[in-house]
Amino acid sequence: MFKRKCRPNSRGLDVPTRVPLNIWQFLDGMAVRRELARLGAASPPRLDECKFDQLSAGRATWRLTYGRGLHAYVSVNRGEYNEERYVVLLDAERFYRAWLSSSLTSPASPRDCFAKIRERMPLDYKFEEAVKGFRHGRENPVPLPTITSWHSSKGPRIGFSDGVTRTYWLLYNRVGVFPAEVRSQEDAHILHGLVGAGLGPMRCSDIFRRRDAL
Repeated sequence: MFKRKCRPNSRGLDVPTRVPLNIWQFLDGMAVRRELARLGAASPPRLDECKFDQLSAGRATWRLTYGRGLHAYVSVNRGEYNEERYVVLLDAERFYRAWLSSSLTSPASPRDCFAKIRERMPLDYKFEEAVKGFRHGRENPVPLPTITSWHSSKGPRIGFSDGVTRTYWLLYNRVGVFPAEVRSQEDAHILHGLVGAGLGPMRCSDIFRRRDAL
């Protein structure tokens, strides 16, 4: 069985190639296991590095502090009033470890996504798009990644509906805490229990309802 993959060329850009799927799984799995062995336990996150920045009628924005006083801005749109959408604050380092661990037992599933180790994240073929997106700052914040989590016979699992490369950017730049959008209450509570930071999941409609009441 073959799967279309990408490899970095001399410029560091991903170039499509075709290799046996089991070889990629073997090599990626080795890299992930080495990374997990190297990482050890995660330090507690600093919740003050992720703060509400703006709340308008149609958009909620968070300011993420990283590095030496640098800021990144992410947001979620209001959407439909009765949508079941939640925001979960994630401990980035615990999330990174859990995503790596989940990748080792990842079956063929459309909501799975195999995690890259941190040093390889900039090789993702869309990474430069994420770099450009985050440069817009407060005026045009980046949408939250849409993440899901569930229990399987092999342990907790993490998958994505959208925003893998944005998450690579956040992890590569060592953002400590970041919000994610989750599309069901059950998945939101599973994800928060696994790698959450601070209070439990926030329903998007409740975030905007508080503003409407002002």
